[in-house]
Amino acid sequence: MQKGKKDPLYKSFGYAFHGIFTVIGQERNMQIHCAATIAVVILGLFLHISYEEW
Repeated sequence: MQKGKKDPLYKSFGYAFHGIFTVIGQERNMQIHCAATIAVVILGLFLHISYEEW
């Protein structure tokens, strides 16, 4: 990349998402964190938690 030239915004987001998916695929703690997050969201939807309680 040339000095002073920036990648378009969509490329920056592409790099960011690639990094997120890479870390989820390789790091055990991140996999546990994602599983816990999904479980909490599903449980919140199942229990009909209001927006204020979130």
